[in-house]
Amino acid sequence: MEEAVTNWKAGLQFDFENLGLTYTELSDKYGRSRSTIINLIKKNKWVQKVPSRTNGVPFNTEKPISPMHSSIGHKINHHRTLELQQTPTVYADGLRTNRVQLRRMELGIHDFTLQQLNRISQKLGIPLKDLMTHHPKYTANPDD
Repeated sequence: MEEAVTNWKAGLQFDFENLGLTYTELSDKYGRSRSTIINLIKKNKWVQKVPSRTNGVPFNTEKPISPMHSSIGHKINHHRTLELQQTPTVYADGLRTNRVQLRRMELGIHDFTLQQLNRISQKLGIPLKDLMTHHPKYTANPDD
């Protein structure tokens, strides 16, 4: 029995370090819970030797899609941080999204759906037309 435990752990270590599999892929492959996989990897301090399959570019290095996207993002950030003083998670819940997508919105690197724009205008208490109006006050670079 000890040998079987050692074998799947050795296989897990190899797959994690060399194949760049995600926690979910590893849990599916080895029939263990995702939390078990994560705990084992952290406990043994295993490190991936291959780059992850994400592009690895931090959000803050991406350029806004357009000045309008940037302006909408700044309006959202201003409302969340200065007017409501809410955490990203709480504010994102109110928009029926998640904090990562909210952050992308605030940075102007998220391409909004009409439904999202309607929710945002309602949350900010402004008409959709005003939300879509580019205003230098809400742009990092007013010359855009």
